[in-house]
Amino acid sequence: MFGRVFFRSILVNYLTTPLLLMLIFSCTDDQSIECINERKIDLDASCYEVYAPVCGCDGKTYDNDCYAETNGVTEWLEGECE
Repeated sequence: MFGRVFFRSILVNYLTTPLLLMLIFSCTDDQSIECINERKIDLDASCYEVYAPVCGCDGKTYDNDCYAETNGVTEWLEGECE
């Protein structure tokens, strides 16, 4: 009986806890890291002056898709970010 309790204690403490910690710390927001392509950033580019807001994958609202693209944003949705 004591052996089974001891084994379960070891199982919980030495296997479950590290797996739980790995799960918690592996859940980072990699989306924002891949969201900006630095090679596409061109802040000197001319964009049209039409306000058609888009929400970039970085969570920022841009005046239009041109501004998003010249800021290196790789994906966006129409409309302002919430």
